[in-house]
Amino acid sequence: RLDFLDTGDELTSVRAAFSWSYRRLSEPAARLFRLLGAHTGPDFSAPAAASLAGVPDALPALDELTDAHLLTRTPDERYYFHDLVRIFARGLTTEDERRDAVQRLLDHYLHSAYRSRDPLAVSRNRLTLADPLPEVTPETLPDEPSRWAWYEAEIDVLTSLVTASEQAGFDTRTWQLTWFLTTALERTGRWQEWSEAAEIGLAAAERLGDVYARSRMRHFLGRAYRRAGRLDESVTAMTAAIEDYRGLGELIGEGSAFQVLAALHGEQGRPAEALAAAREALALAEQADDRLGAASALNQIGWFCGELGDHRAAIEHCERAVVLHQQAGDADRVAEAVALDSVAHSQRHLGDLAGAAATSERAVEIFRAASYRVLEAQALVNLGDTHHAAGEAERARQTWQYALAIYEHLGDRAADQVRDRLTEWAATPSSG
Repeated sequence: RLDFLDTGDELTSVRAAFSWSYRRLSEPAARLFRLLGAHTGPDFSAPAAASLAGVPDALPALDELTDAHLLTRTPDERYYFHDLVRIFARGLTTEDERRDAVQRLLDHYLHSAYRSRDPLAVSRNRLTLADPLPEVTPETLPDEPSRWAWYEAEIDVLTSLVTASEQAGFDTRTWQLTWFLTTALERTGRWQEWSEAAEIGLAAAERLGDVYARSRMRHFLGRAYRRAGRLDESVTAMTAAIEDYRGLGELIGEGSAFQVLAALHGEQGRPAEALAAAREALALAEQADDRLGAASALNQIGWFCGELGDHRAAIEHCERAVVLHQQAGDADRVAEAVALDSVAHSQRHLGDLAGAAATSERAVEIFRAASYRVLEAQALVNLGDTHHAAGEAERARQTWQYALAIYEHLGDRAADQVRDRLTEWAATPSSG
């Protein structure tokens, strides 16, 4: 693109203009500019730039680059290149220099995520990172709000780095980065990007011949395919993950995979098979002394008991799940809300509409606080159903419309079911 815009005249050539600005930079700023050409974008933070350059503080060089109009600073203190400037910067480095820069970026982002030790890191499972390269300084994210804010700011960077890592041949870092991205992509409803990242991560694990990595990537791929509506492919991936876990003796992973398999059977209209898979997940969690896994399996057992018509058994199992999740503290609030949503569903079917509404509202509040939009929408649908059963037609409509807006924003296939509810609502005499 720069060649196309090269007029041959130093006064009007785009490349010449960039070169003039670049030659006026100090050496630290010029070096950072060259290295930033390897950043995958779309933007970056000052700490990431410092790790890339191997310096304690990149702000002086970043200030110099913004003053020279080679970088733009956003109001939230992030930086980005114009596309043509990025191309120019990349042209100043060799392939080896760019590969080294990608490695430093990967170490920065991987170790920042790892040091968080939060649920997004899937910390109940084994993951060991190699030491970062010298002078890479990962960020410290002390609490859940700061961790999630970091993921929201960096998710596009992390997603683009999966491809860059694969192209540079960093197979171990590729599947590990996919690991850290999984819950963030699920929470934000980015099913296609999640599926693509998991496919790349699985290919990397297979090239390495690492069975444990392969088991995790198959597991994540199965979850991604399920969310994307690719149910048959999801079943295939989850079945393969279960075989890997079984061969490794990984009881927690196997139990978690059975929970996904239970959900898949449920979506395919096979509640009896789903209940059997959920019970298998509970047995594995109890064998592994995995309290959180047991709580999630109890919730699933309760849900599918309800699907089979036994709502009293459903509430009994799901309320046990709620208690176990509450005992885990703040680390498991989202799973607690999932169980609350299940309780509300069966309360409604047993005629306890006031209790169902109150329980659903608690679940919605937790999901909203955690920015877990897809689960918030799911709980809102349940709440709308309760309002409708109570004869509160307008409240039901408003609640469903809010859920529909979330699903449409996420591009989730569940939007069709909410539209059906709204269509049926509009067709009833009471709706007018």
